[in-house]
Amino acid sequence: MEYIEKPNLFFVYDAKAEVQKRICSGQFTIVDDDFATLGFKCGVDYVVNIINEAEVKDVKPVIHAHWEYRYDTGIYQTEFLCSRCKELIETYSCTVDEVEYEYCPHCGAKMDEVI
Repeated sequence: MEYIEKPNLFFVYDAKAEVQKRICSGQFTIVDDDFATLGFKCGVDYVVNIINEAEVKDVKPVIHAHWEYRYDTGIYQTEFLCSRCKELIETYSCTVDEVEYEYCPHCGAKMDEVI
């Protein structure tokens, strides 16, 4: 999923204001058979409502890292080290490809870095 900062969408408000200005000045007339103008105005109103009602999320950049093999504890567990925070995890996984954590439980780094 990609995120767009809400202020970057304010051009839609400008479009709505321009349509409203042209309607008020008589450049656009909304009558029953003027579906293009009415449709455009309704479409802009719809988009403005979506922007206004959009949930704002606190989004931070994704940090990428990878698991580094540390050693086998000998009791069916293996330790792996986060390449970013250097914290250890113990897991029943035998190889880096089998580690069940997609994110480091310590620093939150996404474990998809290709080395």
